[in-house]
Amino acid sequence: MYPILQLQALSSSLSFPSAACDVLKEGDIEKVMQEASADGPISGLAYCVGDITLKPLKRTTGTDFLDSYRLNVLGAADAVKAQSTTLRKICARNHKHSLLF
Repeated sequence: MYPILQLQALSSSLSFPSAACDVLKEGDIEKVMQEASADGPISGLAYCVGDITLKPLKRTTGTDFLDSYRLNVLGAADAVKAQSTTLRKICARNHKHSLLF
C-alpha cells in the first residue's frame, strides 16, 4: 500500500482529516494548509515525507545529498512556516498541538 493511502486510511479510522501535497512544488504546502484549515484551525502537523539514497557512499553525489536535504529539512521547515501563525495561536490559548517529523 502506498504511504498516502495508508495515511488516508489511518485518518479515516481515527476520524481526523488529512491532506497531502508535493512539498517540492512551489505553493503546494500553502495551498494544502489553506484547504486543511477551511473547517477550523489545524492542531497538528505530521511531516511524513522522508527519503533516503541507498547506495554506496563512493557512488553518492553532492546532488543526492542536496536533494535529500531539500526534501527532508527544507520541506519540513516550509511546512512549519506555512502553519506558524495558526500554531502560535493554538499555543497562546494553551490548546494541545503536535508536530511530528
